[in-house]
Amino acid sequence: MVDDHAITVGGLEQVLRDHARFEVVGTSTSGLEAIGLARKLSPDLMVLDYAMPDVNGLDVFLEVSRWSPDTKTALVTGTSNTKLLHRLRDAGVHGLFQKSSDPTLLCAGFLRILAGESVTCPATAAQMREPHASANLSHREIEVLNCIADGLTNAKSADKLNISPKTVDSHRTALMRKLGVNSTASLLIRAVREGLIDIGK
Repeated sequence: MVDDHAITVGGLEQVLRDHARFEVVGTSTSGLEAIGLARKLSPDLMVLDYAMPDVNGLDVFLEVSRWSPDTKTALVTGTSNTKLLHRLRDAGVHGLFQKSSDPTLLCAGFLRILAGESVTCPATAAQMREPHASANLSHREIEVLNCIADGLTNAKSADKLNISPKTVDSHRTALMRKLGVNSTASLLIRAVREGLIDIGK
């Protein structure tokens, strides 16, 4: 079990220890440490978060797959980024669950994974069925969105993109309409959620 929040690890560990079918053989709050543990222990199932400060969940999964190919992996994450969820599924992660999932659902899902199934919890499956917002945005709108994310004014965005401030404002208005928001803050939150901008860049 891997999550950079010790409280999350402790809570989920207790849920699994209370279930007669599971034995917790190791826990970690570090993605890098988890890779070493998986290599040493070769667990049947690895349960991990995506967002960790050293190595993200996808990279942990890919590395563990090299050293312990029989280990199944379940991502239990708080992300609502549909683009990322599809990326995780395409990479071959065996299970996708929300941190808000009911413990009974988690345990049932883990057992299905161990039985050879690929499992996506209902809430995550619903998110993944939503169309990507990026499909509706033009290249220029994406450029303007990134300028907004960088904190540039309309005038500075116009200088950077070699267009007029009025055109920048038109694109900003179009972005808000397409993403269904009515403020710059909401626009940025939705853009991060959809994977349109990267706050860690």
